[in-house]
Amino acid sequence: MKIADLETLLGFKVAVIVAGFVGGVIQLALHPKLSVPGALCSVFAGAACAGYVTPLFHHVYTLPVAAENSVAFFLGLLGMQLTAKVYAFFSGLTLNDILERLDRIRKP
Repeated sequence: MKIADLETLLGFKVAVIVAGFVGGVIQLALHPKLSVPGALCSVFAGAACAGYVTPLFHHVYTLPVAAENSVAFFLGLLGMQLTAKVYAFFSGLTLNDILERLDRIRKP
């Protein structure tokens, strides 16, 4: 199987996932007290944030393609914090509250 076939199958660029994974692993050095499940979650969150958020980030900020792996690395590094912030943003909100907040973010 070629890399392009794998990327088509997964819907992610392999380099983006690897950069997010590496960022998630480096994040573990910043939080050495994490349990094994917490460490696995950190690495998974880093790779997932890189995979899902990097294309969105590039679309919103129209960055050059050459910056993609760097953005993926930083998103991987911040994956757990980013996930916690998103969870805190949405927790306890009704669907109407969420839609209103997202609408306010979109409007200048």
